[in-house]
Amino acid sequence: MTYEEFVASVKKNPHLIDSSPFARDVQHMLMGLSGEVGELVDVFKKHFVYGQDLDLDHVAEELGDIEFFMEGLRQALYPYCGLTRDAIIKQNMHKLSTRYPEGYSDEHAAERADKKV
Repeated sequence: MTYEEFVASVKKNPHLIDSSPFARDVQHMLMGLSGEVGELVDVFKKHFVYGQDLDLDHVAEELGDIEFFMEGLRQALYPYCGLTRDAIIKQNMHKLSTRYPEGYSDEHAAERADKKV
């Protein structure tokens, strides 16, 4: 069996993948978010690796695009789970304050107190 035949035999049949409006909306937001994060990384790569001036206008543009796709993702998810930006931020603050009760430390990062049972 060739690799191409192998891949064709084990990948999921595309007809079995959810194609509801919800799935399409989430996929659009996730693909957009991924692309914009990549563009932001590229701005910093040019600065750190190639020594170019940090293009703060471009950073702001990409952060704005990331915010757009994050809000679109939250809007797509809200009807299913009721998560809002404020609730997500509150949950994240709780997680990180549990992990770093006295502020960041490498020791607390390794312990991951927020993941203990």
